[in-house]
Amino acid sequence: MSLLENNSDFKYNPYLVEGDRVFIPPTKEIIQISGGINYPGIYDHVENDYLLDLITVAGGFSRGADSTKVSVYRYENNVDSVITIIVDLKDFVSFTMNPDDRIVVGVLPSYRLNQSVVIRGEVNCPGDYPIRKNRSTLSEIIKLAGGLKESAETKTLKIFRNRHVFPGEREYVKLKSIPPNLQYPNEQSYYFAKLTEGELTLNFDSEDLLSGKGDAVILEDGDTIEIKEKVSSIKVVGGVVRPGLVIFEKGRDVSYYISQCGGFLPNSKSASIRIIKSGSDQKYRVNHTLLESGDVIWVPEKRNTGLTAFKDWVTIVGTVATSLLAIFAIKDNL
Repeated sequence: MSLLENNSDFKYNPYLVEGDRVFIPPTKEIIQISGGINYPGIYDHVENDYLLDLITVAGGFSRGADSTKVSVYRYENNVDSVITIIVDLKDFVSFTMNPDDRIVVGVLPSYRLNQSVVIRGEVNCPGDYPIRKNRSTLSEIIKLAGGLKESAETKTLKIFRNRHVFPGEREYVKLKSIPPNLQYPNEQSYYFAKLTEGELTLNFDSEDLLSGKGDAVILEDGDTIEIKEKVSSIKVVGGVVRPGLVIFEKGRDVSYYISQCGGFLPNSKSASIRIIKSGSDQKYRVNHTLLESGDVIWVPEKRNTGLTAFKDWVTIVGTVATSLLAIFAIKDNL
């Protein structure tokens, strides 16, 4: 059956007719093969089987197999005395297998590794590109992709890398089964830190890298490079009359963009304005950074606790009044 299943040799798959009886004998002796073989596993041992027969039954050598390194581990006695026999390729056809032999086929290290990265966004030819392990750099792949478009915003360039599993995942899985109010303070802090964790990105100075300065970034298999389009505006959110976009003008300060959005609302906290930087999402005070295209101006708003409390009180009174009316209606019908 192995020759049929692994090698599609249909002469071992005869047609059955009415009255036939199929007898499958029990397994008595076995041999095992592993390593660079297409169908590793345990097979029945047949008297006078040769090593080449077993390799054929097991589907032949797999991609990257090293046929010069085929080892046979054989018992010399019935307990624990095992010897190792290295079989030459020319001897496969004549090397006889013994019961309980274990064959290991060597594998060529790093044989034709099929590694690649994806680059998308503002390059001339986005797509999937092959890389060389521990050698291909970000600048090399950008060149392969036809280079950057004029519209590319290099400061927002990101490399997403999610193939590695870092320490702490098991603890996070455990904490997910514990209600936050029952966690210790340090556990709770770690849990919420993991809860807000986004996709893993590789941190580096893209401006320095693409200008030829600093160390090159070595890419890894499965990386995704994302290059966004330049933004020609500033976004204003929060306590302004008309939140939205304003065309960026070099040299203009925060007050200009606020005025373009109709000015502050009465409940705005004008002393607490923050600038959220494009590419890093870091928040800065107004006087601690320069405005650039793509940035966000956030104007926090005061919480009107008095109005909120009043609304809650009205809701409660309305609910009570509805309940009383229902009770009176029921009494009138009795």
